[in-house]
Amino acid sequence: MSTKMVSFHENSLTLTKKVFAILEYLMLQKEQVISAARLINHTSDSDADVFPDTLKYHIHAIKKKLAEAKCDKELPIMPIRNSHT
Repeated sequence: MSTKMVSFHENSLTLTKKVFAILEYLMLQKEQVISAARLINHTSDSDADVFPDTLKYHIHAIKKKLAEAKCDKELPIMPIRNSHT
């Protein structure tokens, strides 16, 4: 499996390509509400089916990695239910 490295302050995180793509998109769209559909649309291969539960798994992985690196307070990811953005 191919991975990407991300650094924040003195912390380095190893992420899968998919998790990296999701984190990158969220960071580029910071302070915006991003719907699951929009996130899937912008981070998925055109021929791949991504389901909401799979996206939840990837978001959980991102939040876990950020918490392990003690970056979760500075880079919060907060769920907002019923987003229509």
